[in-house]
Amino acid sequence: MRDGEIGRCASQNSKSIKKILSYKMILNNFIVTTLSVMMVFLALINAISKIKEEENCKSESIVRIFSVFLAIAIFAWLMGIQRFYFFHQFTGETIIENDNSSMSVEYFKEKILNQFPNQTWSGVARIEIKQFIEKNKPYQTYEAYGVYYPASHEVKLKVTSVNEMLRNTAHEFAHWYWFDKMTDEQRAEWTRLYKQTKVFSSEYARTDEKEDFAETVSYIVAWKAVETDQEKIDFIVKNYLKPLHLDYEITKSSSGDFFVVQQSQT
Repeated sequence: MRDGEIGRCASQNSKSIKKILSYKMILNNFIVTTLSVMMVFLALINAISKIKEEENCKSESIVRIFSVFLAIAIFAWLMGIQRFYFFHQFTGETIIENDNSSMSVEYFKEKILNQFPNQTWSGVARIEIKQFIEKNKPYQTYEAYGVYYPASHEVKLKVTSVNEMLRNTAHEFAHWYWFDKMTDEQRAEWTRLYKQTKVFSSEYARTDEKEDFAETVSYIVAWKAVETDQEKIDFIVKNYLKPLHLDYEITKSSSGDFFVVQQSQT
């Protein structure tokens, strides 16, 4: 993670269905929110009545009121971070936005997003293109080029050159795959490879096993060349390329220093 749209064309009928589903999602959220507010209101009335009835138990009633407000805060927080994920689950659409950056959404789709097969980012709920990405770790001293948020399935990307953004985008999409598609056993196996290897695709890949996986995948998918070892290549082929039905052939370069990725001819 580099502290780290609709790309599909739809028919008119498909768009109508998605619009209906969008309204359905809004209605469902409204109903859930209304019921939650009613439950909170009833809990508050109950707590207040307890205060009046039990003058000697005011502290207990205060705790109840505090618990209710805490429940409201947690509910609001969950709705906030999950709103794009809920929308994606109902409609299958990925929202793409920018913060008035120098790269338009249309340009991003044409030059970057369309270079990736849909299955490599199908679970990403939202992509935001930004001029600047704030640090998301207290100890981080460098500027982030991308970030993936597993809780909300969101990706943020800093505007750079098209070539660099291709790899940064592939990197964040690889994080989605790591968190959402890989099993605990697969992650454990890659962690073992990360700890025993002496060859990394980049300096950043040395950070931890998650960054190592994302960096390795990004070089393979975006730049079609990667410096790593054979065991990691075998893992990527078995646990990433094949499940996503990506027809890539990965072979050693003539010098033997790195691997070259080509589209399969079969």
